[in-house]
Amino acid sequence: MSIMARIAKLDSALQRGLDNGLALIFGGKVVPAEIEELLKQEAEDNLVVDDG
Repeated sequence: MSIMARIAKLDSALQRGLDNGLALIFGGKVVPAEIEELLKQEAEDNLVVDDG
């Protein structure tokens, strides 16, 4: 995994943690757009490239 991919994954994880923390503090609710974005981020973070 390249350094940029690792940095992107870390950034994504930090953003999710911040979003979840703020939602808990301010009583936010999950909306479909947030679910879509989380699914996209999770898919990107766990993408496996097969060079075969």
